[in-house]
Amino acid sequence: MNTSTQTSSVSFVSDAQRLMRSIAFDDAVVRFAADMRAFYGRHESASEIFADVGQFAIVASIATFPDRLTEAQLCKVLSAGSLASRRRVRAHLARLQGAGLVQILRDPSDLRARLIAPCARLEDLLDQWVRALAGAGLQVLGLDAALLQRQHLARFYLAQVMAAHRAGYSAFTATPNITRLTNLSRGHALVLELLSAASVTGDLEFEFSRRGFAQHYGVSRTHVIDLLGECENLGLVAVRGRRVALSDGFRAEARLWVGVNFVLAAAALEGRLLLAMER
Repeated sequence: MNTSTQTSSVSFVSDAQRLMRSIAFDDAVVRFAADMRAFYGRHESASEIFADVGQFAIVASIATFPDRLTEAQLCKVLSAGSLASRRRVRAHLARLQGAGLVQILRDPSDLRARLIAPCARLEDLLDQWVRALAGAGLQVLGLDAALLQRQHLARFYLAQVMAAHRAGYSAFTATPNITRLTNLSRGHALVLELLSAASVTGDLEFEFSRRGFAQHYGVSRTHVIDLLGECENLGLVAVRGRRVALSDGFRAEARLWVGVNFVLAAAALEGRLLLAMER
């Protein structure tokens, strides 16, 4: 990471820390979790098409490329950022095509190449995802909700996010354990649900339904157990039968992770994420 991205990363973390002191912040966490839960409840296919960072990067690259791109171009973009292998790209393209979210076409100028074109359904799905991701943050920051009604919302938002990634930018170096979890399939959902439950109950120990989480987010209970096991390995939680006890470290780092998400989403929606990286 270069000096400018280090500086902007510190700035975003400082903004997030200030936001965390707002009396409305914990309510925003609860809304954030509820919005994401509702999104995945309405769109079961979302659990299949961007379950983790690699799948998300494939979808985001397709959605934001200025023209139809070839499979080779997609693989080159993703391999440069160590986000997905060629084999994984091909497997995920087949899944997206089967779901009616992309078209795979032959390139008339090169019969060996396959052109990838996003369908309108994919853009609509991603627009709704951005609204679920950013709505609570805009509210607690006091920003205009009309930002979420922009035409080609997801394309505008994701173009900045992917450009930031290609530039080596990350604002999440201050939350290494939570970021490690959120890079796992449905890890971000687990972090949000646990943090939300702590806010609602006012306690760091509470009952947590593995079955309920699995049903909401389209994963197996075994996967939920594995995610909780990773949390335990990191010293973030203790699982006691049907109850989960969060550490103070989990709460502090997860709240900062949410705060950074809020300020980054706002910066992207206002079109200033890339400008902030240049400061």
